[in-house]
Amino acid sequence: MKTLSSRIEAVGSVTFDERLIEVVQPRVSGFVTHLFVKAPLEQVRRGQPLAEILAPQWLAAQQDYLALLDAPSVAAKPVREAARERLRVLGVPDTTVLALEKNRTTDPTTTVYAPIDGVVTELTTREGAASDSVNPLMRINGLSRVWVNAQIPEAQAALVSEGASIEAHATAWPGVVFKGRVIGLLPDVDLQTRTLTVRIEIENAQRRLSPGMFVSVVFGASASQSQLLVPSEAVIVTGKRSVVIVARGEGAFDVADVKIGAERDGMSTVLSGLEEGQSVVVSGQFLIDSEASLKSTIDRLTQAQPGNVDDPAQESRP
Repeated sequence: MKTLSSRIEAVGSVTFDERLIEVVQPRVSGFVTHLFVKAPLEQVRRGQPLAEILAPQWLAAQQDYLALLDAPSVAAKPVREAARERLRVLGVPDTTVLALEKNRTTDPTTTVYAPIDGVVTELTTREGAASDSVNPLMRINGLSRVWVNAQIPEAQAALVSEGASIEAHATAWPGVVFKGRVIGLLPDVDLQTRTLTVRIEIENAQRRLSPGMFVSVVFGASASQSQLLVPSEAVIVTGKRSVVIVARGEGAFDVADVKIGAERDGMSTVLSGLEEGQSVVVSGQFLIDSEASLKSTIDRLTQAQPGNVDDPAQESRP
């Protein structure tokens, strides 16, 4: 009786965490007068300027709010608050509104800033192009956290649970261990390889892992209950059943039908058919099994020969 760990090794590829996608999109029509980011896959920081946009609706809303900023009457207060809320609804950046309140002046163009740290994965505009409220200017993917999609055989799916811890190793960073956890077992089996995709979440604060990298993944070696084990080489699989040759003592042997479970590190789990403490044949069991099969065949042939008194057909003849 021993404890068999559920250690699984697999290979996976790094991808963007799609929950960290931010879309940069004006909510009004206008024109892109200047781009600070001009190529995809450029890294940006939160608060970094991305583009300058000339949007008549933004400019008009800012001028209305500016006209109400210094209104002294009590009745102007709710109107002023409504004008400020209108700026928020139209998507005017907070930095622009704060600058308007501080400097008491408007600018024909409005600067759009990066909402998160990350990489510009999609850039759909150029300087001088028109912008609208339908199509985004760009998409930014965060890199503070990444996904790893690892493939495991479907027969091992029961050994991987959501929330299980993992360790990942990348050839680009020898000696560095990346910690992560399983966030899902995708319900899609590859028809060619019969594998399932395990989605893993890994913290990537230092941005060492980049999408497209291959990593080797070791799933948490969670210990299972104590189980009855035999060396895998002791099991004879005939196609219809699995058997083990059991030593009876004094050179005698028995054949035990067994039900085999998981196999790992040269050991197989025995679900039924054996008891702890029995001696099993590890080397030469095929010879014993073959000799036993040959002997039983010879015995059957001998019993069926004409003249044998045990043959019922022979006894009925005159």
